[in-house]
Amino acid sequence: MRRLPRLSIRLFESLRHRPATWSLIGLVSGLCLAEAQWLSGPLIAVLCLAFSLALNPRWIIPAALLALGFYRYWFAVGPAELPRGSVQPPIVAQCLEDAEPTRNGHRALARVSDRHKAYLYLNGPWDRLPERGQWVEIARPLTPIIRTRMREPYLRFLIKRRIAYTASLYPGDLKTLSPPDSGLAARMADSRRAFRTRLRAAMPERTAAVAEGVILGAGSDFPKRDRERFARSGLAHMLSASGLHVGVAALIVTWLTGLLPWPFWSRRALILAAVWLYAAMAGFNPPIVRAAIMISAWAIAPLIWREFDGLSALACAAVVWLIIAPNALWEAGFRLSFAAMIGILLLYIRIKRPLESSLRPLPYKPRRFIAGGAAVSMAALIGLLPVQASTFGFFPVMSIAANLLASPALPVVMFGGAIAALWPWLGGLIADLGSRWILFVADRLGDPTAPVLSLPALPDWAILAYLALLLALAPEPATEDPLE
Repeated sequence: MRRLPRLSIRLFESLRHRPATWSLIGLVSGLCLAEAQWLSGPLIAVLCLAFSLALNPRWIIPAALLALGFYRYWFAVGPAELPRGSVQPPIVAQCLEDAEPTRNGHRALARVSDRHKAYLYLNGPWDRLPERGQWVEIARPLTPIIRTRMREPYLRFLIKRRIAYTASLYPGDLKTLSPPDSGLAARMADSRRAFRTRLRAAMPERTAAVAEGVILGAGSDFPKRDRERFARSGLAHMLSASGLHVGVAALIVTWLTGLLPWPFWSRRALILAAVWLYAAMAGFNPPIVRAAIMISAWAIAPLIWREFDGLSALACAAVVWLIIAPNALWEAGFRLSFAAMIGILLLYIRIKRPLESSLRPLPYKPRRFIAGGAAVSMAALIGLLPVQASTFGFFPVMSIAANLLASPALPVVMFGGAIAALWPWLGGLIADLGSRWILFVADRLGDPTAPVLSLPALPDWAILAYLALLLALAPEPATEDPLE
């Protein structure tokens, strides 16, 4: 108990000189007040102004963002008015995202009215799945989610996203009324499909599926048995493109550009181009965009004679994204990526140094490369612990050992994927070696007898307390950041 005041002081000191973090706290507070519907909008604005002026004029920015968060959430999302009656066909809807793989098929998010969305579960074999921007006609009724048997945490998540309906569809129940979007997103989707075709032609089927998952996210044809083993071993995060993958990609490009006799600014420009190209190839998912913004800040900072601060960059990226998509605060993807980035920023170098020392027999640059990739994954896992337990309801006991063993292969697979874009046979050979090792670890530590710790859903305050404890114990990122 005597250490609590000391930890509180360290936490305050780590945030005191970072206006971006206070701005994020103000914005999140406004979003939470709007969701709880405790106070009216005008009263919120008056209270914020009076509170900030009474304490210190410097509090005006967090107070203004608190009011902005309240109004942005209220007007973008609005009160939850969930319908109780079914919607009868024919129903015209617009797909908001490309269909994503699930355990039994695919799932597409569609807008059915100005206020309501629907999850369309696509079962069975489909010749062509609906794509982002397409208008479709649904031939089955839409069932309100409040009449389904969903777990309470997941139901609350759907309500916050204003997903009011669900439907289970089979081939023939969905008719496309318009062509898919032909813009940049569609071209990137075509590039992803072409890249997957190249990998499958250059690698065995099982390792090609792992390489696809590591580089761009697991597809619908990823073997169910392997998916379960990855989940039980704690390696499931490797199969979905996230901020971790952007960090590893930037690590690879930084290492490669360090071998070139180019000026400093041109190497940083190449890193920026590679990171945003990877973000486009991966579909501009929110976690990837946030990580790309942070890496862009890191790359640009020395060019404008500024010192890069990872926590401030993370807070700025979160503020920008929450203003664009206010309901992202309650989405699992946002929480997972935010917690992972905090873990990387605070713990990366503290994990990398002992790992690098343990690899002394290896040459210097390969030793740094392998230790860096493993440290990024391990630091992200530590930051993810409470959020993962709260989101999925369990924690794989073997996850720390599995990540420690499999993480060094992650940059190998991604490097092989980059080579495969030009020389499929060579890149496929490199990616196959890394994928085989990751599969070996998942098979050994993720078999059905592997211990799994079932945990109750943690409240939001417990997750915040864990992240605050990390900030207090490691208040300042080390001088060597993950991309140096």
